Amino acid sequence: EIDTIRLMDCKSQWIRSLKGIEYFVALTDLDVSENPISTLDHSRFLSLKRLNCNETQIKLLDVSHNESLTELKCDHNKLSFLNVSKNLSLRKLHCRRNSLRALDVTNNTALTELSCEGNHISSLDVSKNVALKYLTCRNNKLSALDVSKNKGLTVLTCSSNQLAVLDVSENEGLVM
Repeated sequence: EIDTIRLMDCKSQWIRSLKGIEYFVALTDLDVSENPISTLDHSRFLSLKRLNCNETQIKLLDVSHNESLTELKCDHNKLSFLNVSKNLSLRKLHCRRNSLRALDVTNNTALTELSCEGNHISSLDVSKNVALKYLTCRNNKLSALDVSKNKGLTVLTCSSNQLAVLDVSENEGLVM
C-alpha cells in the first residue's frame, strides 16, 4: 500500500525526523512545513510535483532529482543555495526569508510566480520568464531589475533594494 500513497500532509505536527519517508516513492505532494526538521531526503520522489517545506530548519535542499516539480515552497529556512536549473516544469517558486545570495531562474521558463523576498540576492534575471505574473523580490540587494519581457506581470513588489531606476512601461497589467 505504501507504493500507492501520493499525498502526505504532515504540516505542524512537531516532527523532528522524517526517517522512513524515503519509502513513499509514489508521492506527488509533500507538505512537511512548520516542523523542526533539519534534513529532508526526497531524492527518491521522482514524481513529486509539489513540495512545501516552509518554516523548517533545513539548510540544504537538493531538488535536482525532482524534474516533475511544479511548485516549491521553502520560505523561512536557512538555505544559502538553491539550484532549480533542472526543474523545467516549475511554475511557482517561493523561497522567501532565507540566506540566498543568488538565484538563477533562467531555465524556469514556465514560472508564473516567483517570491524571493528577504534574501541577499544582488542580481535577478527574469528575462526568460515570460509567463511570470507574480514577482516579489523586495528586501534584497538588487541594483537593477529588468521586467520588460514580463508583459503579463500583474504583481510586482521590489521595494527595499538598491534600485535607482525601474522601467515598468511594458507591464500594462500591473495592479500592484
